[in-house]
Amino acid sequence: MEVVIFGLIFLSVVSYLVIMEKISAFYGIIFFIAILSINLYQLNIYLGMGVMASLFLLVPFIGKSKNNNDIQEKSSNVHKSGDEELNYIKFKNFVNDYIYLIKKDYKISSLVIYEGYDDFFKLLKLDSIENFSYVRNIVDRNDSIFTALSQFETINLSTNDKLLKNNIIHRLDSEIKVFVYQYKRYLIYIFYDFETLDREIQNNINSFLYMFNDLKKQIILKDYKRDLLSLSEKFNQLITPKDILNAFIESLRKYPSFDTLIFTEYKDNAQFIKLVNSDNKNISMSENSFIDSKNSIINLAFESNYPLPGSYKFDYQKNILFGDQDNFSEYQSLLVYPIQEQNKAIGTITLLSRTMGIYNKETVNDLKLMFNMFDIAFLNAKIFKQMEEMATTDGLTGLVNHRTFQEKLTEYLARAKRYNKKIAVILSDIDHFKLVNDTYGHPMGDEVLRQVSKVLKKDIRDVDLVARYGGEEFILIIEETTKEEVYVLANRIREEIKSLEFTSNQTEFNVTISMGFAIFPDFAENKQKIIDFSDKALYYSKENGRDQVNCICDIS
Repeated sequence: MEVVIFGLIFLSVVSYLVIMEKISAFYGIIFFIAILSINLYQLNIYLGMGVMASLFLLVPFIGKSKNNNDIQEKSSNVHKSGDEELNYIKFKNFVNDYIYLIKKDYKISSLVIYEGYDDFFKLLKLDSIENFSYVRNIVDRNDSIFTALSQFETINLSTNDKLLKNNIIHRLDSEIKVFVYQYKRYLIYIFYDFETLDREIQNNINSFLYMFNDLKKQIILKDYKRDLLSLSEKFNQLITPKDILNAFIESLRKYPSFDTLIFTEYKDNAQFIKLVNSDNKNISMSENSFIDSKNSIINLAFESNYPLPGSYKFDYQKNILFGDQDNFSEYQSLLVYPIQEQNKAIGTITLLSRTMGIYNKETVNDLKLMFNMFDIAFLNAKIFKQMEEMATTDGLTGLVNHRTFQEKLTEYLARAKRYNKKIAVILSDIDHFKLVNDTYGHPMGDEVLRQVSKVLKKDIRDVDLVARYGGEEFILIIEETTKEEVYVLANRIREEIKSLEFTSNQTEFNVTISMGFAIFPDFAENKQKIIDFSDKALYYSKENGRDQVNCICDIS
């Protein structure tokens, strides 16, 4: 009884290995003999257990049963593949393996496979016939070659045919036949030199294309989801519009890729180029210029608030961008995508590629979610920046406010002390400003403050700082300077402000400004003293006739 039970268990294990693990018939026979040996010896159960253990150990190394052909086996492996398999398989190897098996089993001389998109076919695989004149990377659905070849299921080509252009395949006297057919989105040419073409070839190629399409979608979808997640995480960590834009550009470089990117923003009724990311130096020279042509495809995409051109083709002579059109002669693909803020276009991102057909409808649809994420992140960054500016800048003049000035002055002085540099602080005050308000009204007084602010911002360097200190007072921080240089700068500002002309109720008037300054560490060794000394120098200027500049070092 014990032997029978053990025999049934052993038989079940062997059946599992044969059916589920696809152990070959040769090893199945060996297992059967092992069962017989147990029955013959009956009481030698340990021998049977030893054989069973050996089988389990040898399963990974022993031969498996074959399917009808290698292609079916390949199909089974692909359909069983999980995430690890998807990451492992490369498209090129996947295609090459299948083509090799098909050619080996069916003796096809060569094969061409195109993948269909909006209104064109893109070359997916070209095997053995690289020099055929009609084989192109992109074939338009209306192309005469496509139309001619699609009219016939089978075409006979001799080696003397002009279409072959003296490419000799096999023998000089051979006659090559071309079988042309379309499977869903794929266009296939099969070249062969025997009498009939087995339909099984077509079925297996169809099976391969079905699996390839399915696998490609899975991999692209997985990569796209991963890129979206990564982009979303980056957006959550960034707060400035510039950083948001740079992160988005890096994502676009991976999918769908570009050779030139142009970012524009709408301002003063025109599109201004704010950023050009390109290896084309002629295009990068156009940064900060505006697109003056209303017929520019960038303006058209902005005005329609819709991606353009909506086709894989790009004709640089017909599609005006900006500047010299010849700068774009090397590009084959174009996509202009409007940047939106609350469903209203506020700018555009233009992608240019030297690869034809890269911006098809599928790609544009995939990009919608990425651009929607960018629109939201970019808007949030702009709002954050505006809120930050409201907290740090003066609403009327746009200059840094008093509180922010105090913080910045601390930073400037710390940097000057560390690197042994000089800092000048210039305090200024518009002369008789109360009289301007009383005579011409507060709106005109506000306009005077705005115009004076513009002069102050225009005349200082990027490394310097100007702030509204309070009322009609302004204060400047000038880095790495001398007393003589400060006098030159302050007097130039004073003269420019003096030349400003204002008109109120047909009455013209001018304003003047008084200024005083001190220099750290020569005449003031800390923050409070440099401000106090600048204020004393300003007071001296106002008490001694106004419309002048004085340094605390020149006052006894």
